[in-house]
Amino acid sequence: MVTWKLFGEQPPLSRSDWEVEFQRYKEYPEFKLKNSSITMDEFQRIWWMEYGHRTWGRLIGAAFYIPATVFWFKGWFTRAMKIRVGAMGALLAFQVVINAN
Repeated sequence: MVTWKLFGEQPPLSRSDWEVEFQRYKEYPEFKLKNSSITMDEFQRIWWMEYGHRTWGRLIGAAFYIPATVFWFKGWFTRAMKIRVGAMGALLAFQVVINAN
């Protein structure tokens, strides 16, 4: 996957969509240095693994941030818990930043 969108990321639906995505991938150093001999089938396997990884990450983020936000604004966190939740939220956000590139 050579593009990253937080929402609305769609898998390639046709053979020509896959070809376009594969051509984009060929422009990246990972292809040139490591995977220059992969086939379309191998690329699709990598693409689906990455897509699953990103979807899983979004689910983890939603499972953390949605309840944390609700609990925070309802006042259900003590001051100590707000510090912990804020720190964990910052670590989770940092994980997004380092994996987006």
